[in-house]
Amino acid sequence: MKEELSRRKKGSKNYNKTLRKLEELYRKLKNARKKYLEEVVSKILKGKEIILAERLKVKEMLSKENNPKSVRKSISNVMFQKILQTLEYKCKWSGKTFHQISTYYPSSQICSECGHKDTTMQVEISYKRIKRVKDSIINKMK
Repeated sequence: MKEELSRRKKGSKNYNKTLRKLEELYRKLKNARKKYLEEVVSKILKGKEIILAERLKVKEMLSKENNPKSVRKSISNVMFQKILQTLEYKCKWSGKTFHQISTYYPSSQICSECGHKDTTMQVEISYKRIKRVKDSIINKMK
């Protein structure tokens, strides 16, 4: 659509028609993103009283050395900050608790019962791992 607009003569009727079509497409895209954002936030909030979110460093995620171009483009389209803002707003509005946790807080390495920090933690899918994830959520709340 942008290419079509660039081929038109500025100020002509066809230029103005194409410009209106392009504006309509951008409006639809904006509304689709907003609707998707509302759906995601509603799914996250449904049936939960406490919401925990990690503070993400999006600038680092978008740096060239960390991710290929396709991943960076997807990350920039996701609107992390807008999701967090909407989550925080809706939590306040509905009387739920919202916390943001530091990126470097080692919650999955600290035992919620004794406070021991296990830095040699191996990632494994088992009952112990599920319990450890549950414990890390408890640690984040403290």
